[in-house]
Amino acid sequence: MEGYRKYSVLFGKLDVSIIAASVDNLEDTKRLWKGKCFPYSGKELGFTLCYGVSKEISDSLGAYYGGDLNHRRRPNHRDYMQPAEFVIDSHSDEIIICSYSDGAFGRMNAGDVIGYLSKIEDRGEEFPHVWSW
Repeated sequence: MEGYRKYSVLFGKLDVSIIAASVDNLEDTKRLWKGKCFPYSGKELGFTLCYGVSKEISDSLGAYYGGDLNHRRRPNHRDYMQPAEFVIDSHSDEIIICSYSDGAFGRMNAGDVIGYLSKIEDRGEEFPHVWSW
């Protein structure tokens, strides 16, 4: 989420809205959004952050619902939705990019998303090179 916060101005120039969702409760999600907890200490996210993602929501998105590979070592383990990311064209309501993960790896890089969107809109020259590679 840090990349999406960091590049929020560039996403705005592309007329892109960022919406994130958390499995956390309302209070913990507010703390995250306001930059009051690690790893975002002192940095407000600046985009919509929803809370309380349930198994039903996870199932409706087709996302993996369960613990990570280390869940057996943690006594207070609970299952939760693993990362799922979508770039949706609001004009056609079509998903143009998606990514599903079953653990800590495989998330979309914000710079890559900006690069991709700026190229498909033929606006690549307007945006600085933010791709990670």
